[in-house]
Amino acid sequence: MAERQIPMKRWLGDPLVQIVLCLAGFALVGYRFGLVVLVTTSPLFAVLIRRPLVKLAGNGWLAMREHIWLPEHGKHYVFRGMKIRVQEGEDLRRWVSLEDVRKLVEIRSSDQTLAATYPGQWRQDEETGQAELLAEALVSLLDRRMDGDALRLRTWLQRNVVLPSQRLRGLGPS
Repeated sequence: MAERQIPMKRWLGDPLVQIVLCLAGFALVGYRFGLVVLVTTSPLFAVLIRRPLVKLAGNGWLAMREHIWLPEHGKHYVFRGMKIRVQEGEDLRRWVSLEDVRKLVEIRSSDQTLAATYPGQWRQDEETGQAELLAEALVSLLDRRMDGDALRLRTWLQRNVVLPSQRLRGLGPS
């Protein structure tokens, strides 16, 4: 018996069902008792329908955010207002787009040089065709630089990309 009540509670907890029930009850009162009673009970109707309307609006807002941001989950990183594309591989290692990094700091090395310098840590994305470097390799590349922007980007990469990736793989501090 208790198992049958759980779906009923979920069904009655839906804001759309609550709104329809409030509207149906209000229409029934208006039909049964007339316009005067309908007008005098309208403040009660407003109180009853307020919470389901707010809940429905909140659910719509969450659904919209989910629809927009779920495809970007795990890929959306921003440093100083610039988006940096980060792809997570099957081995939970993160690959950073060199095109996005080059917009932030100057990297004089060509893609061929980086591929030779960091074997197995440089790749070309199959979908976009853009060069990507493993986040750990990019941190070591930026570690050699002495300008402030490169060091700030290195620190940001270490905190926001490399360490969370290492934690997922069970390598870093928890």
